Amino acid sequence: MIIKVVRDRGVKKDGAITGRVFVDNVFFGYSLENDEYKIPLGNYDIMLKNSPTFKKNKVYISVPNRTNILFHGGNTVNDTKG
Repeated sequence: MIIKVVRDRGVKKDGAITGRVFVDNVFFGYSLENDEYKIPLGNYDIMLKNSPTFKKNKVYISVPNRTNILFHGGNTVNDTKG
Protein backbone atom coordinates (compact mmCIF):
# COMPACT_ATOMS: atom_id res chain seq x y z
CA MET A 1 0.00 0.00 0.00
CA ILE A 2 1.27 3.46 -0.89
CA ILE A 3 -0.25 6.52 0.75
CA LYS A 4 0.55 9.82 -0.95
CA VAL A 5 -0.28 13.26 0.45
CA VAL A 6 -0.27 16.13 -2.04
CA ARG A 7 -0.19 19.46 -0.23
CA ASP A 8 -2.03 22.40 -1.78
CA ARG A 9 0.67 24.95 -2.62
CA GLY A 10 0.40 28.28 -0.92
CA VAL A 11 -2.88 27.40 0.78
CA LYS A 12 -2.70 28.00 4.51
CA LYS A 13 -5.61 28.91 6.74
CA ASP A 14 -5.52 29.33 10.51
CA GLY A 15 -2.10 27.63 10.68
CA ALA A 16 -3.21 24.64 8.58
CA ILE A 17 -1.99 23.22 5.29
CA THR A 18 -4.63 21.48 3.20
CA GLY A 19 -4.07 18.70 0.71
CA ARG A 20 -5.38 15.51 -0.87
CA VAL A 21 -4.68 11.91 0.12
CA PHE A 22 -4.28 9.09 -2.40
CA VAL A 23 -4.05 5.38 -1.56
CA ASP A 24 -2.41 3.34 -4.32
CA ASN A 25 -2.98 6.34 -6.66
CA VAL A 26 -6.75 6.45 -5.97
CA PHE A 27 -8.19 9.58 -4.31
CA PHE A 28 -9.05 8.76 -0.69
CA GLY A 29 -9.86 12.11 0.93
CA TYR A 30 -8.49 15.43 2.10
CA SER A 31 -5.63 16.17 4.48
CA LEU A 32 -5.06 18.85 7.07
CA GLU A 33 -1.69 19.43 8.70
CA ASN A 34 -0.60 21.87 11.36
CA ASP A 35 2.00 24.06 9.61
CA GLU A 36 4.13 24.25 12.76
CA TYR A 37 4.44 20.45 13.09
CA LYS A 38 4.20 19.29 9.48
CA ILE A 39 6.09 16.19 8.40
CA PRO A 40 9.10 16.88 6.16
CA LEU A 41 8.67 15.93 2.50
CA GLY A 42 9.89 12.40 1.84
CA ASN A 43 9.07 8.72 1.71
CA TYR A 44 8.24 6.92 4.94
CA ASP A 45 7.36 3.41 6.03
CA ILE A 46 3.90 2.94 7.50
CA MET A 47 2.48 0.40 9.93
CA LEU A 48 -0.91 -0.43 11.34
CA LYS A 49 -1.01 -0.52 15.14
CA ASN A 50 -3.35 0.17 18.01
CA SER A 51 -3.69 3.80 19.11
CA PRO A 52 -4.12 4.30 22.87
CA THR A 53 -5.76 7.67 22.17
CA PHE A 54 -8.28 6.46 19.57
CA LYS A 55 -8.69 2.94 21.03
CA LYS A 56 -8.43 1.26 17.60
CA ASN A 57 -5.93 0.49 14.85
CA LYS A 58 -4.48 3.49 13.00
CA VAL A 59 -1.84 4.00 10.32
CA TYR A 60 1.40 5.17 11.93
CA ILE A 61 4.12 6.87 9.88
CA SER A 62 7.78 6.16 10.63
CA VAL A 63 9.29 9.68 10.63
CA PRO A 64 12.92 9.93 11.83
CA ASN A 65 13.33 11.75 15.16
CA ARG A 66 9.55 11.81 15.71
CA THR A 67 7.20 9.45 17.56
CA ASN A 68 3.52 8.53 17.30
CA ILE A 69 2.88 10.19 13.93
CA LEU A 70 -0.39 8.82 12.57
CA PHE A 71 -3.25 9.38 10.14
CA HIS A 72 -6.53 10.05 11.91
CA GLY A 73 -9.84 11.79 11.37
CA GLY A 74 -10.31 15.45 12.22
CA ASN A 75 -11.96 18.62 10.98
CA THR A 76 -9.84 21.57 12.14
CA VAL A 77 -6.21 22.38 12.83
CA ASN A 78 -7.04 21.90 16.53
CA ASP A 79 -7.53 18.18 15.78
CA THR A 80 -3.90 17.75 14.74
CA LYS A 81 -0.32 18.37 15.78
CA GLY A 82 1.33 17.08 12.59
